[in-house]
Amino acid sequence: MKVNFYLKVPNADFETSIFCMFRYDGKEVKVYTDKKILPEYWNKEQQKVRTTKKFPTNPEFNNYLKSIEDLAIQTEYDWKQKHRNLKEIPSLPEQILKDCIKNYINNTTPEKRESNTIKTFWGYYENLL
Repeated sequence: MKVNFYLKVPNADFETSIFCMFRYDGKEVKVYTDKKILPEYWNKEQQKVRTTKKFPTNPEFNNYLKSIEDLAIQTEYDWKQKHRNLKEIPSLPEQILKDCIKNYINNTTPEKRESNTIKTFWGYYENLL
């Protein structure tokens, strides 16, 4: 699975929505996050927030995007594990992926996201910096 993040209006002079594009098994699934950003703070090549003093919450913002990517990859992995005994593993249904991501976006508070990030090795590492 390939996960990319894009701005809805990349050349805007106002905050614009960020959406995810998931590509797998010949499918493309687009899901909007609940985040908006001024394009001047967005790194198009790296598909994340630039490191700048003007946007001090960039680590949390980027961790949030990474958690969406990780969730999508884990969802596909879990689907394949669940169906591994079949002769041919069916492709993850688009609606299952969308529902999983939307559920995460709609039901996760920033505090819970922060707590989940800190539980990982890299979360501890980021927290030390």
